[in-house]
Amino acid sequence: MFRVYFIKKKWLIAALIAIVALVLALTFLHVASRRAATTSASPGACAWGIKRDGGHQTPEVPADGAAWLDACGGRYLGDPALSRVYLTFDEGYEAGHTAALLDVLKEKQVHAVFFITGWYLESQPDLVARMLDEGHDVGNHTVDHKNPTTIPEADARADIVGLSDAFEKQFSRHMRFYRPPEGVFCRRTLEIAQEEGLTPLMWTWAYQDWEKPKGKEYVCKLAQENAHNGMVFLFHVTTTDPVESLGTIIDKLRADGYVIGEPGELISLTLAGQ
Repeated sequence: MFRVYFIKKKWLIAALIAIVALVLALTFLHVASRRAATTSASPGACAWGIKRDGGHQTPEVPADGAAWLDACGGRYLGDPALSRVYLTFDEGYEAGHTAALLDVLKEKQVHAVFFITGWYLESQPDLVARMLDEGHDVGNHTVDHKNPTTIPEADARADIVGLSDAFEKQFSRHMRFYRPPEGVFCRRTLEIAQEEGLTPLMWTWAYQDWEKPKGKEYVCKLAQENAHNGMVFLFHVTTTDPVESLGTIIDKLRADGYVIGEPGELISLTLAGQ
């Protein structure tokens, strides 16, 4: 009796092990096939980062990402021969500071690009309308702010096209610029944006304003020390730092001989080094 029970128990354990192995194998195949669908069109990805050198020099940028931008009509820098800089703001959500920021831009008579998400378009139509009315560009930061290199190509395209279509339906205007969520992209991501009539736009200076505020003096000093020809600023309007410092930054840049350029200038420019 004991021998029969022991044999049945061994059979049961072997069966359970086989079932677990089968489940793991199927899971692996599913993940592998999904990953292949995501990356087969464009192997590799670029997480856009910059190395600040100070001294008013153009910072180092990822070589592969810069090459992909170049090939797909993208931009990260204005004309390096001209003392012109450009302002951009990422608006994944509204933290209550954008109206005050728009007041500063209006007072200083300069224009910027505001990159919005689907949530922002739906929840803040009055602010988006004000951006347009006051001459700013509203750029595409996708519907759901998903990293485009970790989802299937069809989903990445839908994330871009969905926002452009919703924006055009609501405001009868075409978006002109695209910025990938998290600053991560592959060449295929940029090709999709280009196919949709969007100019991918990255940056040569970014302020980490998603962290706790560091104060006006700190932000102004950092911006002035790193100013360079063709500079593309990136702020996130998530703390009071951009609002409190922007007016002074603009005044200091102008005093140093810089002009705040119009965003549309970037569309017709070539990248540095061409």
